[in-house]
Amino acid sequence: MDLELLVDPEYQDLYKNTQKIDISNRKWVDEAKKKQALEPPIEGVDVTYHTITGAMGEPTIKLRIHRPTELQGELPVLLYVMGNGFLFMGIDEVDISARWMDGWAKEIGCTFIVVNHRLPPAARFPGLLEDCYSAYKWVIANAKKLEIDTSRIAIGGGGSAGGLVIAMMLLARDRAEDQFIFQLIEGAQMDNRGITPSSRRVTDKRTWHREVNELSWSLYLGGDIENQKNPYAVPALVDDFTGFPPAYIAVGDLDLFVDETIEYAQKLMRAGIPTELHVLPAAPHAFMFTQDTYLSAKAKREYIEVLKRAFGL
Repeated sequence: MDLELLVDPEYQDLYKNTQKIDISNRKWVDEAKKKQALEPPIEGVDVTYHTITGAMGEPTIKLRIHRPTELQGELPVLLYVMGNGFLFMGIDEVDISARWMDGWAKEIGCTFIVVNHRLPPAARFPGLLEDCYSAYKWVIANAKKLEIDTSRIAIGGGGSAGGLVIAMMLLARDRAEDQFIFQLIEGAQMDNRGITPSSRRVTDKRTWHREVNELSWSLYLGGDIENQKNPYAVPALVDDFTGFPPAYIAVGDLDLFVDETIEYAQKLMRAGIPTELHVLPAAPHAFMFTQDTYLSAKAKREYIEVLKRAFGL
């Protein structure tokens, strides 16, 4: 599959100038840092960093919190897990989401909390998932200090983080600790088996492709056969999502994760969960963040509107 020939015309120049994904070459991280440094800060948003205690016996986790400066009192919150494929990036390196989170927090009138979990080999399943869940529990426990309204907690993420978000909601439901009122999913990495047509079809190495997806899963699961059978590790194994919060789901039709994301939406609907699914034509993986286009602007605008509606704003 040559994505350059298939993507929306607004993305074609991007793919002409993009090299294959090579996680051993950190040059792209340095280039991304330089680009991010040139972006002007958004006024009116306080950004703070917190180090919190992880699950029992686990190391600390870092969070980044975006809060509109002028708003007082308890605000709704989006708990957002960073998508990094279990391979690279963190809030200490470069995060292309930082600027848009400032803008969204200000426009929506909510707090954004970004979870920066550990990466393999330092953490795999279940420790890596428990990093994220510990962040959720910390937010609830510290809601008064953070001035957060615990009756209005949404959760979101895409790619590997999309899968983690779904697993977090499973844990919360099954542990009877669920306080999520909404979920925002941007194409979810849910299935390690590589059995969907899209997981086999996407081989262009300038995007998230089959080989790097297999590597990502092997790092997360650590080659453990029991992990491969665990629904908290592989959410695609779950059939019943009863009790989950309403969902807004967006995915590009050229994303490797499109089939498993659509299947997840169908399972939600079978469970009676209000679900809005958007499959965007000629859109690749991470289409919202790789280029400023009509499709990315459309998706971002819809994200803002659905979060406002979910929060009652």
